[in-house]
Amino acid sequence: MSKMQSMIQRTLWAALLGLTVSASSAAWRFPLEAELVSERVADRAERHRIYLGRLKKIGNTLAPEDQIEVNGERSSQLYRADGGYDIDDVTQALAAELSLGFEQIYQCQGRRCGSSNEWANAVFQEPKLYGPEETQFYWVGRAPHGEYGLIYASQRSNKPVYVQWDQITATDGAFFTESILDRLGTEGVVRLELEAAEQQLEVLASVVERFCVLNQNNDLGLAVTAEALGSDAGWAQSTDKATQLQGQINALVQSRAQGSQFECLRQSAGLGALAPLADAPVKRLDLVVLPRQKPSS
Repeated sequence: MSKMQSMIQRTLWAALLGLTVSASSAAWRFPLEAELVSERVADRAERHRIYLGRLKKIGNTLAPEDQIEVNGERSSQLYRADGGYDIDDVTQALAAELSLGFEQIYQCQGRRCGSSNEWANAVFQEPKLYGPEETQFYWVGRAPHGEYGLIYASQRSNKPVYVQWDQITATDGAFFTESILDRLGTEGVVRLELEAAEQQLEVLASVVERFCVLNQNNDLGLAVTAEALGSDAGWAQSTDKATQLQGQINALVQSRAQGSQFECLRQSAGLGALAPLADAPVKRLDLVVLPRQKPSS
């Protein structure tokens, strides 16, 4: 996908969600005197996992408490802080700098982060980051324009602090996955233009999968509103479309789940043209939070 295509796609989703998108990236600089040790810039978009929890290894597989997947372009910078700074100086300065452009979505420090060896070598693939677990720091933030920022810092005894800064610019709607989840959590409903939603079923599947993991007491319902071809025809058409989309999204969720069972997009409905809203598209797809029904005894 070209950068222009990526920007057009992000702008489309932003318009649906009432967000503001700019072509500029979130500005960030290392806040202390430091040496840039190495730098990597990806020349193409790839699939990346962003870990949101304590990290450990079970067998040969990393097992974080939570994670999100982002398809995007990733850049990395490794810094070595000047010798007069310790890990506390660095983390305090980083917190002040990052608060200017990013919304924090995860942070851990010390042993709460889990294995430093796995963070350094498996996640960031940088052995210089390995250190005692009590001196590590990990942070994940999200910027308003779809970028994710990741920080990992550590210090070995009296040696300099090493800090890795990664920035991932999402190209496939992963930013909007989080935005839709936020809207479902605060408002209980998200309304999307139908044609655009049909073109982004992978994003909607990601929303449903994450919702299933994070919500134990709620399900999702899907409703389609379409222009009437006549009242009966419009209702039947939208009902068929809702059933079709529910099946497609659930199939994508199961294919992503790798053996785990996710089934919380449980209801679909066609509303014909009987549910007009002044500020919503005429043809639209609604995702609605529903209380989970207990199985009948």
